[in-house]
Amino acid sequence: MTFRNQLAVTSRVRWFLRGIPMTLSLFITRAKLFLFIGMIAAVCVGADTAKTPSSLDAEPIPLKPDFTAVVVKDAGLWPQLQITADGTLLAFGYNAPAHTTLPADVECWASDDGGQTWSPRGIAAPRPAADANYCHWASGFGAKNELLVVASGMDDAANARGQRAPNDVRVFRSTDVGQSWSSGGEFPKRLPGDLKPYPFGSIVRGRDETVRTIVYSVDESHQNIESAWMMTSRDAGLTWVQPVKIAEGINESVLLPLAGEDWLCVARTSNKPAPELGQELRQFRSTNDGQTWTDEGLVAGYHQHPPHLLRLKDQRLLLTYGNRRDGSIEARLSENNGKAWGAPHKLYTTGPGDMGYPSTAQLPDGKLVTVFYAAQSPLHAGYHMGAIGWNAPAKEPVAISGRRELFLDNMFVEQLAAEFLGTMATVEISIILIPPKAK
Repeated sequence: MTFRNQLAVTSRVRWFLRGIPMTLSLFITRAKLFLFIGMIAAVCVGADTAKTPSSLDAEPIPLKPDFTAVVVKDAGLWPQLQITADGTLLAFGYNAPAHTTLPADVECWASDDGGQTWSPRGIAAPRPAADANYCHWASGFGAKNELLVVASGMDDAANARGQRAPNDVRVFRSTDVGQSWSSGGEFPKRLPGDLKPYPFGSIVRGRDETVRTIVYSVDESHQNIESAWMMTSRDAGLTWVQPVKIAEGINESVLLPLAGEDWLCVARTSNKPAPELGQELRQFRSTNDGQTWTDEGLVAGYHQHPPHLLRLKDQRLLLTYGNRRDGSIEARLSENNGKAWGAPHKLYTTGPGDMGYPSTAQLPDGKLVTVFYAAQSPLHAGYHMGAIGWNAPAKEPVAISGRRELFLDNMFVEQLAAEFLGTMATVEISIILIPPKAK
């Protein structure tokens, strides 16, 4: 009696490339690969939007949260979430119930039970004057787990003296997990072209131990053109140098280090073609340590912004953002470093109005916590920061997207190369191990 395992892989592949559907079936044995392709059109060509989801405005898949909680009421706008080595969550937010027009600081709230309850931890960036505020900032960890915040805002925030104007960026740091903070470091007051920097998002550590963040600028002398810039610190955030323009037509942006010298950036757009001067999410990639950037197209549609990026423990990328078209917090996942993004998932609905700016951290047990702000939601009738506890959908057993390898019963199968499939495919695959009949 002989025994031979056979692997049958059947995949339904729908390509949203010029509206052409196609079906692909693969039958693989130990020695042979048989490929049958049924298609309506004979030729598939690439597109400059090959890195985008199959549909920018696809209907989101609802996810049921494990819990929702209020982080803080009457405060907490534009939150950012960090997690310490012991799993303590630190949420940073604007501590006034107004949209940049009240004096306020950047405050920190902490949770040691996975985001279900919160308490004040400390004032991370105290306002520079009694009538000023800090409403633009980035947060993260520098060297040796030191917390960093770079912040700027408005002097005469309420314009009570008729002198409302942007103030300069300052650097703040904490060595006791956010309980006390000190001012320490120098950040450029101006970018090339005499443009003022506005911090946003995360401070991240590169694989070379540099610390990096993104600021954006507004060129008032040229039709208020907005641009995003990567900033680098080589001394744990004490000085920031080497501003590199990522692109024009974008503002609030986030960074994520990939392998080697590769970096990913997702940015909120400020230019057409979408209504209201953009307001979509556009992706950029660098393969030379941030010196130059390639525009990879849109990854989320109109009124879906701004972004937050996170590398999960299973190596997938998580992109979260607010959808202001229906007032929901949404997420997409990528299994190939952002070369393709899956369908959106709806985490929570706040309702219409001023809302969004989600930021996510992963707990030691793998569960996710996302914080957001809203002018109102089912959690509170007024400005507040909320928290959502949830689990990411399980990884697909096999994903034919890019170049991958599959090992089964000492059998090596090299999946179809990216040159053939591209990255626009949304793939659903079932794997069946078929034992042969005995002879």
